[in-house]
Amino acid sequence: MNKYRAEKGTSLIEVLIYIAILSIIGTILVGYFMIAINSDDTHTKQNDISISASNISSSLKYDIESGINIAEPAIDKASSTSLIIISKDGEIRYYKDSNNYLIRESGSSTKNLISNSIAVDNIVFRKNEFFEERLNSTSTSIEVTLQISNRKTKDIVRPLSLSYLVGENSI
Repeated sequence: MNKYRAEKGTSLIEVLIYIAILSIIGTILVGYFMIAINSDDTHTKQNDISISASNISSSLKYDIESGINIAEPAIDKASSTSLIIISKDGEIRYYKDSNNYLIRESGSSTKNLISNSIAVDNIVFRKNEFFEERLNSTSTSIEVTLQISNRKTKDIVRPLSLSYLVGENSI
């Protein structure tokens, strides 16, 4: 029997090969995780913008369609960055852009219609008056054009164009 028997184990080259293989696999996995995280972040931003767009649309729709008069913009075909609606009970509802937030003031309450992560980049209210022959009266509509985006990155932008008939639901 051989007194100096060779010990079994791994050589330095084998260890370096294992480390290289594990590094490659780790790099690939980190790449997949980063893609998944960025995808989830983009989805969250898009969801915030969709919720804010829905809040803006429903609030404007209700106030404009239940209103009886528009005080601002004051004249036909005029455009403004704010909107003043007078409801049938005489309450004044005021929409305005304040530091890229869309604010709705009504009586003593003030409400921000968008989340803190969303910015209103541009908003225009346009008043249109037209004569309806079947009713033999003049009707008023409000066109709202706005653009909202992610406040920090500005990477997701959603333009909105809405049109509502004043007093549609006030009768």
